Amino acid sequence: MLDTFPFDKRLAADLLADTETTATVLHMIILAAYGDEVYGSLEHGIEPADPVELWLRIKEDFSVNVPESNENKVNALMLSLSTEAFYDDPLAFISICNALYSGDLGDLVNGALEDLTMPEMLWGIYEVELNRGDSEGFALPIDRLIDEIIKNEAEDSEELEETEVVPYYEKFVAEMRDDMLIQMRMLGVDEMVIKKILKEDLTPAQSDQ
Repeated sequence: MLDTFPFDKRLAADLLADTETTATVLHMIILAAYGDEVYGSLEHGIEPADPVELWLRIKEDFSVNVPESNENKVNALMLSLSTEAFYDDPLAFISICNALYSGDLGDLVNGALEDLTMPEMLWGIYEVELNRGDSEGFALPIDRLIDEIIKNEAEDSEELEETEVVPYYEKFVAEMRDDMLIQMRMLGVDEMVIKKILKEDLTPAQSDQ
């Protein structure tokens, strides 16, 4: 672990052990603890950390047993940051959204992954774009998948038109985002980082945070 780790180790360990902690906060802890070792650095000749070895180090350094669901969240976020799979591969898109939402990689049904719910899909997109710092276009198969999820949600709802589905669920995403900000404050993240997240929020839903 880096000597410059900026957070209280006990508080960080509590968040690492809590299944409600978001991937973004877990990722913040790990990056602060290990720096370039996590993703590697071509410039400095550093190979990316082996995931199994990384989680063993986290367990030892923080004296904590990290739930499998939290490992899944971080692994999914790291995949979305280090590759274009989230934007190009429908199966990766579904698995990453599932993992970021609940830590579950998704269940196979008749040889295919179960359909995403609107909250799973919107939170996955939000958290990936938040950590990448941008919004990229999806491959056509993923665009079609997103349209299908929205259409199915409208058909299943007795109250929502298709154009109302995304705005309705964005309120839910805003609530999850606010929970994430609470976790950041618990960890001791600089308030300027939190204000920047709110200022550059990629969801239209507003917050009074």
